[in-house]
Amino acid sequence: MKIYCDGSCLINPGNGGYAGIILQNGICEYLLYGSEGSTTNNCMELIGLIESIKFIESNVKNFGLISIYTDSKYVCDGSSSWIEKWSRNDWKTADSKDVKNRELWEEIWSLKSRLNLSFSWVKAHSYHKYNNIADLIARYACENQLAKYSGVYDDNFVTKIMNEKIVNKDF
Repeated sequence: MKIYCDGSCLINPGNGGYAGIILQNGICEYLLYGSEGSTTNNCMELIGLIESIKFIESNVKNFGLISIYTDSKYVCDGSSSWIEKWSRNDWKTADSKDVKNRELWEEIWSLKSRLNLSFSWVKAHSYHKYNNIADLIARYACENQLAKYSGVYDDNFVTKIMNEKIVNKDF
């Protein structure tokens, strides 16, 4: 299983959106997105990750390793190394400050304790097709305050967004 996830906020804090694309055996199988008001980009990045992992855990059988791809160093580094130190230090940073977005990090920590997760950073707005699509959907969810969706990958929906972004020169 592979997850490409992203989050977006047009104004930080402000309205935000997230997206997750889940591939199984190299094929886009599932799509997740949603929006929240009065949030931050980092929260949306984390929620996109959490919602995607929870969807797999609840809806897919025999998934094994979940490889997660994100263009957020905050999510990648936090999930792969910082989180262990934070959990040992009562959710304090190296300089004894409270970890921001603690409740979301605690949820990721819980997921990591149950599942086999790997995290990889990909450069934003580069040649990673699914990262670019996740970015477009997260921004679209943010701009349009889309209701939460988690289900089958909808190629028509993705094509509609991509065409709209190309026409508006946002892509």
